[in-house]
Amino acid sequence: MGQLYGQYKTPSMMRITPFWLLLTLLSGCSDEKAAPVTVAQTDTTSTPTSPRISDAGSGTLAPAASSLIDISASAVGHYCEVSATLITSLAGFSNHPSAEALLEAKSAWQQTHESLMRIGYLKYLPIDHPALDHIPVVSAPDQDAGKTPVETANQRLRIWQVLDQTPLLGGYLDYVQQYPFSGIVNSEIDITEQTLRVEFQFSDDMYVTTGFHAAEFMLWGEDGKRTVADFLTAPEKTEDHNQRAGRRLGLIKAINEALKTDTEKLCAAWSESPTYYVSKIRQYGHLQQLEIVLQTVKGALQLIIAAELQHYAAGASSDYHSSYSGNSMNDLKAAYYSINKILQEQPLQSTFSESMQSNAESAQTMETLLLQLKDVIDRLTQGTEKDGTDQPEKNDIAQAEKGLELINEMVMRIDTIIDTH
Repeated sequence: MGQLYGQYKTPSMMRITPFWLLLTLLSGCSDEKAAPVTVAQTDTTSTPTSPRISDAGSGTLAPAASSLIDISASAVGHYCEVSATLITSLAGFSNHPSAEALLEAKSAWQQTHESLMRIGYLKYLPIDHPALDHIPVVSAPDQDAGKTPVETANQRLRIWQVLDQTPLLGGYLDYVQQYPFSGIVNSEIDITEQTLRVEFQFSDDMYVTTGFHAAEFMLWGEDGKRTVADFLTAPEKTEDHNQRAGRRLGLIKAINEALKTDTEKLCAAWSESPTYYVSKIRQYGHLQQLEIVLQTVKGALQLIIAAELQHYAAGASSDYHSSYSGNSMNDLKAAYYSINKILQEQPLQSTFSESMQSNAESAQTMETLLLQLKDVIDRLTQGTEKDGTDQPEKNDIAQAEKGLELINEMVMRIDTIIDTH
């Protein structure tokens, strides 16, 4: 069997990043520039800073905060429902692989990931959750002492990292072009959920071994065209082929088990009554609650919607959120659905209207900007459906750049309200 991409180690061994891997990472850089929009750097490792708790905490939810919580609870509930289908499909495929089962698993992945994207804005909710934002990092076992993997003190992951981290280095999981014997599949390590926890981002953010995009790579492969042949064993096949096919199924099974664990953690947090988020937000005054909502939406607009449009405008397909499945534009549409819904709620529309009047603005309303951005995303989605690819054409790039300009205007409106409150 081949070597693990980046070398698997015990604590007594050194992990080495191969020189060819460094070249691979460097080759992904591009001099192309996207449309002029300011997008902050994504930080999935820490929760956005909360405003200071007011001495006059209201004990109740402000209308804008109440709308946010209601929309979120419904969207999380939908994700929890549809995720059961994905988990069942992945389990079925890993136990009984077939072309039909692979197609079923891919379809379930797309539907469930789009549902997850509808709650993606929650990663920018500036409330530090004791369970969802403090998932222990698991360290490698001390094999000489016969110990099992242990949690690492003072190191924590967020639920969004373990569920939806992207981009990833596919070769850390399985073969890629020019390196047919790379990844966990071609190593000799035991494939378990615990092993994947140990391997997750052990020294690089792109070493992603759990979550939706690890599953995506295994289902679609590097070129998006993986067939069931990679997973089937047969007497006439070589021993190496059959062994790798079995390990691929084992890897999908372990990824699925981790996905189930992490999904249950997310769903449990939102099934509490009241949720931790509600209890925490009630400690703030109504103006600060409004700021919490606006900061959440602002983060999502910049770091989900604008970031994806930037990749699209630059033609950086390897950086698309769902690059292997080719479902990035549908994911973008799903992400925008909830953001648009939150901003269209009456409490926020009233706030934006009042802000425009007080500043004597004659510009387009926030509602008009939202409708224009929705039109942009709809056009991009239709374009990818028409040609069956995420590769942008000239008109698509122009649409993406228009979307970035609209987001700039929206963020300016949001910042104006935050600054004046």
